[in-house]
Amino acid sequence: MSDPSWAVQKAIFTALNGNVKWNGATVPVYDNVPQDAAYPYVSFDEQLSVEADYLAERKDDRTFYLSVWSNQPGKKQVLEIMAALDALLHRKRFTMDVGYMVTCYVARKSTQRDIDRVTYQGFVTLRIVTTH
Repeated sequence: MSDPSWAVQKAIFTALNGNVKWNGATVPVYDNVPQDAAYPYVSFDEQLSVEADYLAERKDDRTFYLSVWSNQPGKKQVLEIMAALDALLHRKRFTMDVGYMVTCYVARKSTQRDIDRVTYQGFVTLRIVTTH
């Protein structure tokens, strides 16, 4: 069976696209952020896959990274959008067109101010187990 890496990303995108809200407005989700993208937004970052076979089936333990970007003063907007991501993704299982998602957990959340001292970035780390 084919590697489900792209299927995982598509499933996460489908779960988030149009569903991430802040103050009643939809927060866009991007794989390739446009140059003129307005804040706030969520972007797909790194994806790491480690083999986790135990018996006969192929199993992968995946770490999937999302970033939240904001130019609002302070961390409030970033933290609230990260909470929305948590509500949409934690302990959920999404249908994929290749493979099967066993689990999806929000494993870690953190924030930092960007080097420009204006923009804030939030990091949401997902742990996803798939079989294929």
